[in-house]
Amino acid sequence: MGAHKLTAEQRAEAVERYRAGEKLAVVAEAYGVSEAAIYQAARKAGAVRPTRTWWDPAATAAKARQKAEAQAARQAKARKREKAAADKAAAAAALPRAPNAPDLPAETRRETMQRRHQMALQTFVPIATSRPVRLVGCNGCRWPVNAASGSDMLFCNAPRPLGDVYCDTHAKISRRPMPERPL
Repeated sequence: MGAHKLTAEQRAEAVERYRAGEKLAVVAEAYGVSEAAIYQAARKAGAVRPTRTWWDPAATAAKARQKAEAQAARQAKARKREKAAADKAAAAAALPRAPNAPDLPAETRRETMQRRHQMALQTFVPIATSRPVRLVGCNGCRWPVNAASGSDMLFCNAPRPLGDVYCDTHAKISRRPMPERPL
């Protein structure tokens, strides 16, 4: 069944019913034709109802407003973080320095680690007058003089005072205060 089955009068009635808001299926069933036939007749008569478009100006404007508000919120949050960082830096600069604090630039992490490594290496240097031995044969100072990297641990074995574990030199090293860390 097609639009050619409708008379001109039926076609005009079907178009009017469609314009009035009736569904295509209802109008098509009333005249015994397909929905496509009614739609085609309505289109030829210029009575096609606007369908939902892919572009909705109101929705687009609302989405643009939402994006602008989100952007403004992000910018405000970034300004707040920057202000907090600046305030923190100003507060740190305003703190009184310790009277004995040197005016040297702060060490980088790498420099600090290298300095500590050098200090650690110096602690394993044996005393010139002693001959390092294993713990089993050690009757003197028990200060470790090698880092035991893959070999047996060796100890200083220098003469030590009675009742002490280390010789005088290593006893001083073991009791020296820790160096102050830069702030």
